[in-house]
Amino acid sequence: MSDFPIFKELSSFEDKDDLYITAMGFEDRSLGSTKDLLDNNYKTNKAIVIRYNNYVKENERHRKDLEKIWDKITNDYSFVEFDTAARSRFVDNFIANNPSKPLKSVTINISSLITFPLIWMINFLFDNAEKVRIVYTEPEGYGNQLEDSHSFSSGVKEIFTMEEFSGAQLPGYLSLLVIFLGYDFIRARGIYDQIQPSKKIGIFAKPNTPKLYDLFPRMESEHKKSFESSDEVKTFSIFDLEGLIKGLTQIRETSIETSNILLALNGTKLHHIGALLFAKKYKDIQLLLSSPLEYYPHSYSFGKRRTFEINFELGWITNFLKT
Repeated sequence: MSDFPIFKELSSFEDKDDLYITAMGFEDRSLGSTKDLLDNNYKTNKAIVIRYNNYVKENERHRKDLEKIWDKITNDYSFVEFDTAARSRFVDNFIANNPSKPLKSVTINISSLITFPLIWMINFLFDNAEKVRIVYTEPEGYGNQLEDSHSFSSGVKEIFTMEEFSGAQLPGYLSLLVIFLGYDFIRARGIYDQIQPSKKIGIFAKPNTPKLYDLFPRMESEHKKSFESSDEVKTFSIFDLEGLIKGLTQIRETSIETSNILLALNGTKLHHIGALLFAKKYKDIQLLLSSPLEYYPHSYSFGKRRTFEINFELGWITNFLKT
């Protein structure tokens, strides 16, 4: 494999992008992340903003402030609505709003993106852009489900995959569920109940903010209550893309001859980038996405910390997929 792109803190921009993609979200970092781009002189020819049709009041609480910033970074921005019950319509509308193909340079800010639009759009950009910059802003911390059952989100409304990541489900094979785990153990348990895998491997993200250091061991312990003695857990930094993909590759090498491998996204957004690249490279992996019964906007995450970027060139993507 080629040298992997690395995460670095956001720095000043010199060139103007073809396209900027972002979303309005209810988290504190939604506005802070956009301010960081403006402070670093970010400019783009066009912007596409994802609007969620649920929790509209909460998701658009910073809309006026965001629009003032968008007016400074571009002369052309448009909205694309996302409805969890109409994912194909979102895809059609996004493509209709795409200014040109192939795109030379695109920045996608994933700080406020939920899983499906995040995965679908990054996958689209990897196929259609010469350069993709992914921007991510850390929160200070997340809601604590150990102390409040109405924190983060609840249950599982739907588990689904995407046609291009449906994997190879062979009859007679065992089922191995590799699941990315975060601070939402209630949703994870709903996935286990519906999938009923033969074995589970949980992947945790090392805590990266002071507010999470104390919470992480307790959440890890709570997740492990759902694990059998034959199950495994692994931990990777959210900034170690190479280590994560190598870890997933090792899991596949030791299991693919006996098991159908399901890769469930229920953790950090940065790990989801690695999961997407891995599933894009190995077509026998089934990528599982899920939507919760309910979000809890007022106790989901809080605060805003550092903003990072990671850059992917089309040549690197092509080489990674071939080797």
